[in-house]
Amino acid sequence: MRIVTYARVSDPKQKAKGQSLRDQAVIFARFAKEHGHQLLRAYSEVGSARSVTAREQLSRMLGDIPILQPDWIVFDKIDRFSRCVRDGLNILDDLQRCGVTLYPIDWGQPIDPGDDRHWEAFTMELIGAERERRRIAKRVQQAFDERKRRGWTCHNKGPFGLKKGTEQLVVVPKVAEIVREVDRRYVNGETLDDLLHFVRSRGVGWRSHNGIRLALSNRAYVDAGLRSVEMQERIDARKAQDGKRYGHTAKTIHPLSGVFACGVCFDLGHLSLLHGNTPGKSARKHGAHGARLVCLGSRHRRHPGNIGVQEHALERVLLDMFDRLIMDISLFEAWHARKHRDFRDSPRELRMKQLERIERDVNRLNVKRKRAGDMLGDEDEHVVSEVRRLLMGYATEEAALQHERRLIADDVAALEVSMPPVGIDEIRVLLHRMADLWKDATDAERSHLARSFVSMAGSHPLVYKDEKGRQSVGVLWDDVFPDQLRVVRYGRGVTARVEVRQITRRNVAAGGGAVRLRRPASA
Repeated sequence: MRIVTYARVSDPKQKAKGQSLRDQAVIFARFAKEHGHQLLRAYSEVGSARSVTAREQLSRMLGDIPILQPDWIVFDKIDRFSRCVRDGLNILDDLQRCGVTLYPIDWGQPIDPGDDRHWEAFTMELIGAERERRRIAKRVQQAFDERKRRGWTCHNKGPFGLKKGTEQLVVVPKVAEIVREVDRRYVNGETLDDLLHFVRSRGVGWRSHNGIRLALSNRAYVDAGLRSVEMQERIDARKAQDGKRYGHTAKTIHPLSGVFACGVCFDLGHLSLLHGNTPGKSARKHGAHGARLVCLGSRHRRHPGNIGVQEHALERVLLDMFDRLIMDISLFEAWHARKHRDFRDSPRELRMKQLERIERDVNRLNVKRKRAGDMLGDEDEHVVSEVRRLLMGYATEEAALQHERRLIADDVAALEVSMPPVGIDEIRVLLHRMADLWKDATDAERSHLARSFVSMAGSHPLVYKDEKGRQSVGVLWDDVFPDQLRVVRYGRGVTARVEVRQITRRNVAAGGGAVRLRRPASA
């Protein structure tokens, strides 16, 4: 016969009882040799027989049946094969359809599913095996619950620095000092990287950040007396403080964050504002007071790398703009007139004017209808007939107006709400206030002033970097300064100053948003 064998133990400790995987393999080999059977393949595993899905080797064996095409599947006892009645009977039916027979060694003969006595005996052994499995599981759970009730440890293996005793976890003296030293270093402000480096230098202990993180939260060290309650409270306090910072940007205030926009992203059809990033360790170590303003939209294909600009360079441009607006009142008034005209000619405002016109027409029809209704009591039938014809015409005209009103109202709901420009006097007051306060203002006050100004203006100045990567930046604000590009160079040994050039935005946007900041030949 062509046979495959299956051996299983639920616990490696069964070796002491003569029921190990090796013992079963010896029995299978002797059986095949004595009866002249051909052993195709042997399968063995350690695991519970509660279900088929949890046993990898059994599932692999059943999958190999169509390829190997054995006559028998040989195993020691039925409870080695399955301890679940449903799984056992299902496997028996599936194997019967494949022409494969089960052969328990303790039976001394193959199982014939067509024989009622064999089927009944096989079923009764499965029932007994499942009953025993359920009884063992219940006994283990009762023992587990009793240990929890008494406050005893339920660990199979204690965490680093502790080992399992009879009733409680006990301290391992050889490594206890490593755990205490890690606790002290953590509450004194050292990072997980520092702690992991220390542990690795000792040659024993945790091997990852997560292992140290879990150990710092493990109350078993307190219960075993390795860590004091006060030390655990200090550890928890630092973990809570670290948790407030995790996933949040540093609270560094960048005065111009959110004021300027990236010219490249604007060309790509959306607006990405420049935001301040956090100074690195080396910058803070050398007393750096700020960091660059960067564009976060660099994932776009046409974006030529990260656009990053030092704050002080853009601050020069912004202050130059303020001075020009204060000195040249005509420029300021022209800008305000353009903003008012743009608002007046916006699609939403035009639709609102159409709604106002329809409302006037409807009111006019109501007046005509009321006058015509007063004439319905006239004794002249010709007059009454004419009045009714007019009323029908008014009703048709009103229905058409109402339909037009609904269409326009839908368009208005879909359009973006455009705010009317702020009064020119309010902006002039803000400009003078910025000129007076900017020099002595704090970072928070400067941020509020700059954002208030661009909010009133209704747009953001666009920033372009030098295409050659030099420390130069161009700022274009068409809404306020049409066709004027403000260029400022900065860096070590360079006195930052603003240079105004006449240039069209179309030329600036050429080449994917980079700009040549050299003076044009015609200038």
